[in-house]
Amino acid sequence: MTRTLQARLQRAVIQLRARHPFFGVLALHAEAQEAEELHGRPVRTACTDGRRVYVNPDFAARLSDDQLSGLLVHEVLHAALRHVPRSAGRDAARWNVAADIVVNGLAVQDGHQLPPGAVRRTTLEHLSVEEVYGLLSQQTPPELPEAHRDLFWPGKENAGDVAELDRFWQAALQNAAVTARLQGRLPAVAERALQWAEPQIDWRGVLWRYLTPSRTDFGDLDRRHLHRGLYLEELISLDLHVALCVDTSGSVSERQLSAFMGEVRGILRSFPHLCARLYFSDVALHGPYDVQESGTLMTPKGGGGTDFRAFFRATEDATLRVYLTDGHGRFPETEPPGDTLWAVPPGGLPDERFPFGQVLRLL
Repeated sequence: MTRTLQARLQRAVIQLRARHPFFGVLALHAEAQEAEELHGRPVRTACTDGRRVYVNPDFAARLSDDQLSGLLVHEVLHAALRHVPRSAGRDAARWNVAADIVVNGLAVQDGHQLPPGAVRRTTLEHLSVEEVYGLLSQQTPPELPEAHRDLFWPGKENAGDVAELDRFWQAALQNAAVTARLQGRLPAVAERALQWAEPQIDWRGVLWRYLTPSRTDFGDLDRRHLHRGLYLEELISLDLHVALCVDTSGSVSERQLSAFMGEVRGILRSFPHLCARLYFSDVALHGPYDVQESGTLMTPKGGGGTDFRAFFRATEDATLRVYLTDGHGRFPETEPPGDTLWAVPPGGLPDERFPFGQVLRLL
């Protein structure tokens, strides 16, 4: 007797829980179900609306159990990484291709089998979806038939709905990571996923005042050539040099650490001529690491107590420092030269307890 799709989906989740607990827990949160239509659009293969996963029974009938499991992982990653709400304002087809490239790379890296025709670009799979989307605009993106477009936004543009969805999946990712760690099976893709929290602070608005000019783009008139009757613009651009530090002490939760890493990515995306040195710190200082917005962030290191002084000693020459922390630690006895921005999560040290610098509050 042929198994129904719902029974096959339940079996796939059970097998994921046993073999790949991180994805198994995420699949439980996604509540996969049968569907031939969603929000007035036909579901010809599978899709997600950002909260649940929907699978066409006729399409699933042509897949092996391993391929169906891989399809489930693909859609669950779309949902957990908030690819649906993050698509707002972008070309839907190209965004879907970019998102597929990323999640297919993650799924294959963890040993899952994908259905035939899965989009792959191995040279781009290590990047974020926004980065892949930008690069695809400079080349011919892979073709994605209409039937394979699987990001269905239900039309809710309310910021509260998006924020609620973000909180739901942040909690689900943390839950999945804890479960996988307890079983000793936390995949590398999980660590990467946990670093993809979206920044809450408008870093372009915060950091513009710290920009410094350099001769790499056109700016004011170059007065050296006025006597020749040549009105040439001077080559000027705006550079930004910043030392970043992420608090990895025992008082920082995994969710806060994920938020910190999201803010780091937001800082690195803020300006094209940004030069950054990244540190991780608890009682000891780890780094510096040279990072770029297009590169992969280092895995956070730490877990002990908190001592801010080592970072400030190591960055005495810095004109701008950004410290992402809950604020519970030992400060320098004297205010260091340069400017300091503290990015602090809910429940962190009150503003007045920071002896120097400007405090920015995460939500």
